[in-house]
Amino acid sequence: MRTRQELEFLREQAVTPRREGKSLRQIKQILGPMSNVTLNDALRGVPPLDWTRRPNAKDELRAKARELRGEGMDYEEIAAALGVAKGSVSLWVRDLPRPARLS
Repeated sequence: MRTRQELEFLREQAVTPRREGKSLRQIKQILGPMSNVTLNDALRGVPPLDWTRRPNAKDELRAKARELRGEGMDYEEIAAALGVAKGSVSLWVRDLPRPARLS
């Protein structure tokens, strides 16, 4: 296990290449062998680079489902309109208030 001073030194060594645009794998190649946990601890608080982020595959469907729920559609109608499972719709819109029922 590394001491606090070693971790602070490692942080200084790891933050610079991260801000230069290096990935975690590239930083490990530069600094030498270490565990992923150690490197993640050293980079805690440093935001990931934009090019390393993965988009959520269904962000557009989620936004559309929320829009349709706001228009008063129920889960089954939204699922049919978007071609997704009713359970997915439930997860995506569960924080929205229930639409008023028409009588």
